[in-house]
Amino acid sequence: MRWETLSQAGFHDRVPGRVHTVVWPWAGVMSHGPQLPLGSDGRLLGALAGAVEARWPDRLVLAPAVPVLPAWELAEWSGTLSVGPGAAAAYLTDWALSMLRWGLTEVVVLLAHEEAGGPLAEVGPAVADAGGRLFVFSLEGVWTPGEVGGREETAALLALDPQAVAPGEAAVNPWRPRVRFYARGDGERRWRYGMRGDARGAEAAGGARGLEAAIAALSGLLEDIWADRLYERD
Repeated sequence: MRWETLSQAGFHDRVPGRVHTVVWPWAGVMSHGPQLPLGSDGRLLGALAGAVEARWPDRLVLAPAVPVLPAWELAEWSGTLSVGPGAAAAYLTDWALSMLRWGLTEVVVLLAHEEAGGPLAEVGPAVADAGGRLFVFSLEGVWTPGEVGGREETAALLALDPQAVAPGEAAVNPWRPRVRFYARGDGERRWRYGMRGDARGAEAAGGARGLEAAIAALSGLLEDIWADRLYERD
C-alpha cells in the first residue's frame, strides 16, 4: 500500500500491528549526464518500489520518496538540488523515527547510488536505538558500481520512458572511483558531463532486463527479511 494514498482511517485499520515493513526510496534531483532527466533516480527507484508494492500490497507500506539529498559533487551542474549533510541526516532521522512510531520497524532504504547514502551513518543507529532495523538496497549491488548516468541507467530509463531520454546526447566519462571520498576540487575530473560511465549504446531491451534483475534482487531481500534469513556481520 502507498502511504500517501491511505486515509487516516485506512492507515489506522491496515498498518499498526499488522504491517511492519516500509520501503523508502531515497531519490534526489541531480545531473545524470546530457541524455537523462534530473529526476532519473526517482523514476528508477519508483519503478522498483512500485513493483514490490504491487506484489505485496498488504505486507509493506511504500513511503514517499526523499526528494532532495546531499549532492555537493554535482552542485555546479545545471538543475542539481542539494541539501547539507547535517540537515539531511537530522531530517531523515526524524522521518525514520516517525515511521517507527506506527510500528513500521523494518525500514528498507532504496538507493540508486551508494554515494546518496551518506545520511545512513546517523539514520541507521537512530533506528536501531529505537528498536527498529534498517536495511539498504542499492542498485549498485545489481548494476555496475560507481556509474551515474551510464549505460545501465540510460537503458533502464529507455525501457521505462523513452520520451524522457535523449540517446543522441549520450556521453562517456570512463573514470570510476577507487576510494569512497574525494576532495571537492576533484569534481571536474570525476563528474565530467555530470556523470560517470559510458552511456553510448544503451538499449531499452537491456534496460528491461536490468530492471527485472533489480526487482528480483529487491524481492529476494524482502523475502529474506520476512523469513529472518539475514544475519549481522562483525
